[in-house]
Amino acid sequence: PFRGCLETDVAVAEEIRDKVYALAEEHEGTINWLIDLTQNTRIASSQARKNLSGLSSYPRFGKLAFFGQNIFMRVAVNFIMGAAGKKNTRQFATEAEALAWLKEGK
Repeated sequence: PFRGCLETDVAVAEEIRDKVYALAEEHEGTINWLIDLTQNTRIASSQARKNLSGLSSYPRFGKLAFFGQNIFMRVAVNFIMGAAGKKNTRQFATEAEALAWLKEGK
């Protein structure tokens, strides 16, 4: 799985989006994502949310597991993924829980 910390301003969101697409092109098959939000203390702007929600529509993306977010980020993640219609997304309190879910069904 991919590991990264998300910051939420527009420029950073665009950089994250571009790097994620580049990483995806380097790998074959479906890609599951482990997203660490423990270092993120800000709420995404509407443009940053738009940039990040586009990631979920990439056809080769499988599961997205978020962990470590505070209540505000939990709400933001729910909004972003709900708006994107992403069904295979879950949030977890710990990295271990997130990894266990990503490994299910392999």
